Amino acid sequence: RDMLCGYLERRFPETKFDFVAAGIPSTGSTPGAFRLTRDVFKNGPVDLLFEEAAVNDSTNGRTNLEHIRGMEGIVRHARMLNPNIDIVLMHCMFAPDWPKRMAASMDVLSEAKEQGIVRAVGVSCHSVAALEASAESDWVDVQLARLNPVGIEMDDDPEIVAPVLEKIRKRGKGVIGMKTLGCGFLREEVDPALEYALASPALDAFTIGAESRAELEDLIAKIPAASTRG
Repeated sequence: RDMLCGYLERRFPETKFDFVAAGIPSTGSTPGAFRLTRDVFKNGPVDLLFEEAAVNDSTNGRTNLEHIRGMEGIVRHARMLNPNIDIVLMHCMFAPDWPKRMAASMDVLSEAKEQGIVRAVGVSCHSVAALEASAESDWVDVQLARLNPVGIEMDDDPEIVAPVLEKIRKRGKGVIGMKTLGCGFLREEVDPALEYALASPALDAFTIGAESRAELEDLIAKIPAASTRG
């Protein structure tokens, strides 16, 4: 969180930020919806909201309907103050039949998209079978998937995963790469990993986690040269 706040301040030096850290560990979207006004909007309208409850929503013993209502409450309230919440992601799909299993949730999100509550919907897949299902789904707008040049912390070898992601892209979906540095195992191979991601026809964008501000700044500085080489 601190690194993100620092990046925003450096990226927009003329902007005065008021950061609100409202996350509470081990809670989900349902309690988040109830405390949203008190803890997030206490100082007025919010310009940028980060909401993530994918892990805890699946372990807190609430029903799917409660998860949906909690997240919808957060999204609708935020949209009342600022209409720029763009993407809702259903994280960590493993099963090849996830579109069938998650049909009820997908229907709710589709309705929210039709009503203009969200602009895009997507999913993070953690198996090749789930990715294949995503490639065949008309519902997905944005796909998150793990990809790096050596297959560390991926669903399979890059030679197997990348063609599936290319197939997803060809169907007009946006693909965001994860585990670009393989959970840090490629920390000593940053340049080749960046070159691979930037040149890959399977990706539109990618994410990288950093453990310090210095590491983040070093990664950002390396990207232009890696893009040229890639």
